[in-house]
Amino acid sequence: MERPLCNGTGGPCMPDNLYTEGMLREAFAEWKIEHLASHDSIIEERRCHSGISALIDMVARKPA
Repeated sequence: MERPLCNGTGGPCMPDNLYTEGMLREAFAEWKIEHLASHDSIIEERRCHSGISALIDMVARKPA
């Protein structure tokens, strides 16, 4: 899924600086990924870091 850049919410604007689900799956290939999902959410963290943001949630278990 193509993600919008520069929403004005304080995140990076360069595609090379953004995480993707594929990047996380590759980086944590040995881990058991319980949940991995991209979504847009409204955040209100501080004056220059609020509004619609493209986020990725991940829960993973480190191998024993």
